Amino acid sequence: MSPERHVIGLVEDDPIMGESLVQRLSLEGAKVHWWRTKNDSLRALPAANPDIVICDIRLPDGSGEEVFNETRRRQAATPFLFMTAYSDIDQAVRLMKAGAADYVVKPFEMSVLLNRLAKISPRAHGQRPHSNSLRDALVEAEKGEIERALSQTQGRLGEAARRLEISRTTLWSRMKALGIEAQAFKRSRR
Repeated sequence: MSPERHVIGLVEDDPIMGESLVQRLSLEGAKVHWWRTKNDSLRALPAANPDIVICDIRLPDGSGEEVFNETRRRQAATPFLFMTAYSDIDQAVRLMKAGAADYVVKPFEMSVLLNRLAKISPRAHGQRPHSNSLRDALVEAEKGEIERALSQTQGRLGEAARRLEISRTTLWSRMKALGIEAQAFKRSRR
């Protein structure tokens, strides 16, 4: 991603992770607003008006899901990229169905986060404010990318995950969120 001139909201309670993200995103040219709690972020998000929100799932005073739901009620559909150290497929599916743009499982490589941000960036697609058509296009693009990787690897998840530069667990959960069934995919490609 080239987060240059992007305004990014970061909701992360871990001081080391938060500082690392602020530094790297700032070096990339983004303006980053960092909040450490659910309540602080909910108070400040409307005024910050970020292009993208990067949000931890588990916060000391609530959850990132609560931040997402409250923000969606108040303002335009700002893309949310969730981070979690706890890979919960059901929660990821629920968040994606509710309109979240993406999620990453900690620990992650910074290049993975930057690539994900590039894919969900409304400015990369010439749009602001955010729209459902953008989210739909991004979902279809991601689905196509995963299906291509599966096709190129004859449905082998581990190899497809390496090609996509994500973990096998993340690939599996993204496939579930996007409605891609591994076995059905393998059978249809034979």
